[in-house]
Amino acid sequence: MKRKTSRLTVGFVMLLLSTQASAGFKADGAAPTTRLDDQRLQLEKRTASITDQRSFDAYAKTFGDTDTFPLYKLTPASRARFTASLRFNDLGLTTFDYSDLARELGAADLHRVLKPFGFEHLVAVMPDVRVNSEEDQTVLQILDTARSLRCGVGEHCNEADYPGYKCISHATCEESTAHICTSNC
Repeated sequence: MKRKTSRLTVGFVMLLLSTQASAGFKADGAAPTTRLDDQRLQLEKRTASITDQRSFDAYAKTFGDTDTFPLYKLTPASRARFTASLRFNDLGLTTFDYSDLARELGAADLHRVLKPFGFEHLVAVMPDVRVNSEEDQTVLQILDTARSLRCGVGEHCNEADYPGYKCISHATCEESTAHICTSNC
């Protein structure tokens, strides 16, 4: 089933890319891609299952020991640190510490953990993401392709989410090596 899901995901991305190409997309024309990417990111956040601590607790209770939301793959101490690092506001997740996630999970499981928050795209900006399987490699290739369509080499493509920063109050991020300050801050 995993291989079929992976093929469907790759197929969907290829369809999206070919649709963009047939619509006249050019790599140097950033505006259409930026708008499309922004719409996709907004859709991810609007359809997020986890938007506050209460919904996180319910989701983790229901799916936390399944491959849907593989928190069970983290050591108990890592799971506790990740859970304690989650911060929310009215818009949803504002910040979290990804260090244990990146250290203990592969890219595909990282994607599964962040998807219910609406921030699965952040896997592409996390340093030292593990690649343990073909599925991990596929996830990173898809996310990297989506990012490369949006920005040039060396650019900070995701101006709204800040790896290496932590949300400390509304619209205020401060440096913090293993955190991400999200666009909800």
